[in-house]
Amino acid sequence: MRPFVILVALAACGTAPEADTTSTPEATPTLEAAPPATLDLSAEAPATQARIAIPTLTETQLALDAAGLQAKLSEVGVGGTFDLTKTEPDRVAVRIGVQLAHLSLHALDLPTPDLIARLQQVEDGLVLLGLSDDVVDEVKQLIEELKAGSITREQVVQRLDQFSAHGVEALRFEGYDDVVPLIQAGVWLEGVHLVSLAALSADNVAAGQTVLKQPGVVAAFRVHAEKMFESGWVESEIVNLLRFRLAQLELAANTESWSRTELEAVQGATSAILEKL
Repeated sequence: MRPFVILVALAACGTAPEADTTSTPEATPTLEAAPPATLDLSAEAPATQARIAIPTLTETQLALDAAGLQAKLSEVGVGGTFDLTKTEPDRVAVRIGVQLAHLSLHALDLPTPDLIARLQQVEDGLVLLGLSDDVVDEVKQLIEELKAGSITREQVVQRLDQFSAHGVEALRFEGYDDVVPLIQAGVWLEGVHLVSLAALSADNVAAGQTVLKQPGVVAAFRVHAEKMFESGWVESEIVNLLRFRLAQLELAANTESWSRTELEAVQGATSAILEKL
């Protein structure tokens, strides 16, 4: 059996911002919607890179602390529910990443039955993505360890963090190149969303800019979304939404000095994605 860090998904359902039934994203007024003209589709997308470096939620919390914003990400925002009737693989992949981030933040304090229930819901997502049986077995193993009381919550968080930042790329070697970056994007988007909310609430633009300006990460995810669109995902609501909103995030990331306008744009763009899951 493989080490747990190659586990691809830790939930196909659970908490997230409440789903919106509309299909057309509303424009975020604080940034232009048009993609920057300099987008280079010949660049490597995340699926072809050895790995794409995204911070774990623990690392994001530490960065937020170091930037002088004393807010706990686990206490920021109010979650809703996913629309589980929507089972397109790209949508499932992004919401798996969001739920992975959520579990990383809340695994320390979730009641054991709730944590187990969310992990048990993982199997539906694994099946929808067509992932292998041994990956499902890894989820079952974690559930059994929780039931037996043989794993601490700190160890659970550590496993989730390892996967969210480093483990998921291992699956690219098994032919999941389109899906894998979307799982990573979900993890990253949830972290960015929570940081933007915390910075806006504290009116601390400097801290928000310090933690959120990640132009390389934004560009890599955006190139992948554009390549998915060109390779046959033209009708995908999620791929098109990512193309539109990541272009807005890239404009913010490339703005030298932020004001509250950029923070609001980041919050609006990430909300628009999360509400569709």
